[in-house]
Amino acid sequence: MNICQQNKIIGLIAGKSSGTLTRALQGKGYKVALICGKVTDDGYDIADFKLCKFFEVDNDEKEITESIDFFKNLNIDGFILGTGTWFAIEIAIRLGKVGLKISHSIDVLKTYKDKSITKQIFRDNFFPVPKEEILFEYKEPKLTPPFVVKSNIDLFPVFLCHSYDEFNLFINSLSKEVISKGVLVEEYIKGNDCTIPVFSTKKNVIAPKIIYWSKQENYRLKGFGELEKFRISEKNEKIILQKCQQLISKSSYLGVCRFDIRISEDSFYFLEINSVVSIREEGSSFQAMKNNGINYIEESINVYLNNIYENN
Repeated sequence: MNICQQNKIIGLIAGKSSGTLTRALQGKGYKVALICGKVTDDGYDIADFKLCKFFEVDNDEKEITESIDFFKNLNIDGFILGTGTWFAIEIAIRLGKVGLKISHSIDVLKTYKDKSITKQIFRDNFFPVPKEEILFEYKEPKLTPPFVVKSNIDLFPVFLCHSYDEFNLFINSLSKEVISKGVLVEEYIKGNDCTIPVFSTKKNVIAPKIIYWSKQENYRLKGFGELEKFRISEKNEKIILQKCQQLISKSSYLGVCRFDIRISEDSFYFLEINSVVSIREEGSSFQAMKNNGINYIEESINVYLNNIYENN
């Protein structure tokens, strides 16, 4: 990317990925203005400009305003979302409204953050999906256990419930506010999960490979037990990669995302789209990408910078 980086400042909000992204940007000659949640976050000490902010609730206007002023006062050249948390997205939206260049397509990103909407998009585009229902209050689901319980907008970890009693205990541990944001109950597909990275700019959408990396295994998700080791046929792998590329192209999404799918023997089911991914050198997904010949950091940074500079 032939861009003159001298004196250019990139704004960044990130948590665990702050160090990896800061080093990658500085390695390309940019200065980094970082907002992170803890002074112990990896990137805090090395960022050129830094601000530590902790956001508690989704109407914390004072913290939002101070964060935006931090970036505007530094006259940043563009902004990268290094985390998909609500406050980072809100800040990105507001920065975009004042003309700053953003690494992601914010409207599409917000759509993919909602799992139930994404499920409908999958169905509308003839993607195979597990059965599901969404709850906004305390009540038993209609699906028969075992079923997977998720927050519709990532407010609690994924949990596999084997009985209604187990589900009732779990849902009663959640606050009314969390439940009101949506509890997604999804048919359990016995098998294993994998992920598909997609790198998207206006000129190109690439879904390079299916990566046999499992959230279930690496995050030790509660209730799942032993991981199956199914793989998909070469024919179905090509079908899946093509479907991912087509959907992202159709949606006009710009940025880096990951499709999560579930495999059962040679059948496959689409679960969700991670619209902002955490990219860090020590992460198990990064290592899985590396083992498959994908430099996740380099590819992602190039996409982000392209979307900041080439599309405006």
